[in-house]
Amino acid sequence: MLSNKSVFSFLSLLFFLGAGFSQTMTWVPSDYSTDGVCENLTDCRRNIVCYKLRYIPNESGVLTSYTTGFLADCQNRRTIVVRNESCVMNDNSMEVVGCENFDKILLHASGNTGNPENATVEAGVAVYLHQVCFELTSGDQVVIQEDEVTDLTTSLDLPSGRGLTEFPAYIPFALRNDRICTPDRGKLKLIASHHDQRESFLQWPPSMETGAGQYTIERSFDGERFEPIATMEEHQFNPRSLRYELIDPKAQFGYNFYRVSYRNGQGETVTSNTASIHFHTDEFKVNVSPNPATDFIQVRVASTAAEINFTIMDELGKVIHQVSNPRQLVHELDLKNLPAGVYFLTTATKQHTATKRFVLITQ
Repeated sequence: MLSNKSVFSFLSLLFFLGAGFSQTMTWVPSDYSTDGVCENLTDCRRNIVCYKLRYIPNESGVLTSYTTGFLADCQNRRTIVVRNESCVMNDNSMEVVGCENFDKILLHASGNTGNPENATVEAGVAVYLHQVCFELTSGDQVVIQEDEVTDLTTSLDLPSGRGLTEFPAYIPFALRNDRICTPDRGKLKLIASHHDQRESFLQWPPSMETGAGQYTIERSFDGERFEPIATMEEHQFNPRSLRYELIDPKAQFGYNFYRVSYRNGQGETVTSNTASIHFHTDEFKVNVSPNPATDFIQVRVASTAAEINFTIMDELGKVIHQVSNPRQLVHELDLKNLPAGVYFLTTATKQHTATKRFVLITQ
């Protein structure tokens, strides 16, 4: 039975969060981890949601045991824990229910009998030690925080034969039914926002990962031609937000378009929506390439103007071609019908004008 004094000690230490350590622990949805440990018991029809305890060790070796203590919320003054089990070792777990007086459950999540066959770990590589399941209806949440009285400890046998005890930092967050049991799980919803003066911040949730999958992030400056800028292996999401996050430090003035695609271990793919973000500038810059040109030129324009006008003139000042385009970062102008020679391109908005010389050659 949990004494009043003990529970008061637990509650007084709810907000501890270790920082600055390599070794960490946090809970992640069970279906975000597909390494074969602990069958995922999430059952949305019964409002059962399950989470696994992810541990990232600071050293390589054999994990022989782990002992952890967490404080979880009750719901309507009753326990909603339906599962509390080790995924890799003999289970020594238990719960102490203090819902009536303190609206908290003390979760002891622990295991021993780790050996080289079931608990070899590598520094910096995540392993999933434990699973807890809750009966949690949509819209409700359970906050799981570290119980400092019990503490979080792991015991490792190092290759040198020396024993080591780690004290992982804990990253807490709120567990929610609707983070898992939503109709659109599996879809990629990409969100783009400003991160710095000219950096894009991209976020998206995991997409029903099945193991050995990879995300490819693409960028476009015109919304049509996309090029890959980064790849990310699955399970590299932020454990606080439960989202993948990426900063693009090479965004350009004007519009930047992004999309993400995911390919799982079975070769199935899904592609996100196209998200866009715009960076304003008072500068007016024009770059023409290639120069010399053959069939076309690309005109890169940094401008906030709604419309941009292009005029191509020959060496005698005769207007050869004129066109107006809506604002975008890159414009492609067709030169196939022009003879070889020297030309001048004037790029104009209501506020600015710039003229660039370019040479057209025949192939």
